Amino acid sequence: MYGVITAVFLQIKFSGLSTEVHPPLVLTNKTDPLIMNTIRGGWALFASGLTAGLSNLVSGVSVGITGSSCAIGDAHSSDLFVRMLMIEICASVIGLYGLIVAIVSIGDIQLT
Repeated sequence: MYGVITAVFLQIKFSGLSTEVHPPLVLTNKTDPLIMNTIRGGWALFASGLTAGLSNLVSGVSVGITGSSCAIGDAHSSDLFVRMLMIEICASVIGLYGLIVAIVSIGDIQLT
């Protein structure tokens, strides 16, 4: 779900582009600032998508592990359910934190 939200923000950022920019093969100090800004923005967009994706992957794995441990622990002792549920909530917050970092980094990108 968080990946879809990140994709919407990325699409909004792409909708502002008006022209195609063809970067040169070799970047020097004399390269047009518009081209350099576009290249930097492209890498920043890639990094924000990667941040959201990897944090959601880690969140899913940790929720799966703690969820199965919660089921086994609850079968063994019912006193552990609330404690394990709190750990599972903290594990799912990892994905939300990655979404927030991705949205903040998308907001700082200037493509044109």
